[in-house]
Amino acid sequence: MAEVLGRAGAVARERFRARMLEPFLKASYLTQQIVLDRPDYWEYKLTASLLHDLSDHILIRWKNLERGLYTRPSIIVTRDDFMPWHSAHFGEMIRFSRAFEGLMNEVFAVSWGKSGEPGNEIEILRACTLYADLAEQLVLWEEKIRFSVVPDFYEEIRELMEGLGGRILDQMAMLPSKLSELFSGEPEAGVHLLDLVLDTPDGWVEKHASALRRAQRAVLDQ
Repeated sequence: MAEVLGRAGAVARERFRARMLEPFLKASYLTQQIVLDRPDYWEYKLTASLLHDLSDHILIRWKNLERGLYTRPSIIVTRDDFMPWHSAHFGEMIRFSRAFEGLMNEVFAVSWGKSGEPGNEIEILRACTLYADLAEQLVLWEEKIRFSVVPDFYEEIRELMEGLGGRILDQMAMLPSKLSELFSGEPEAGVHLLDLVLDTPDGWVEKHASALRRAQRAVLDQ
């Protein structure tokens, strides 16, 4: 009887493990082990591992794009279409920034659980999936900017727009390593802050405004 009960218990444990891992079947072995073993600070370790699983290939693609290692078909933007094109892409960048802030300040915080309460591995997976999707959209944005062909008097503006999405991507790339550093070994007690900053290069706003004025004058002089 004890042997039968032992076998039944083993089968039940395996079924439980299988149910736990079902949403993580495409994840790395490390991620799956964190889900099963629940080590200390597992919520943050799971986040770091999942972000590597889901985002590394996207961030590598960004670095390849930044280095000019691949291309896409050109997008022709006419003189009449440029300002709507410009406004639309800036609107997208504002939404990207808000999404990034929401993920960092709200979505991940909820998935990690309140102080003294465990997190939720499914919510962590959802947060990391949203993170990877945002990274993908930012790379697509950078591709659209870099492979657009605009009239000569708008080219300076287009060039200034290059890399704005990349600055967010570079910040996003830092999160997994920051989490790993914070929660490896025995972290110090207290509140830990992740300082990820969204900004533009020094003097960018002034350069962009000047480039817009020059372009407007050039259009009027034609």
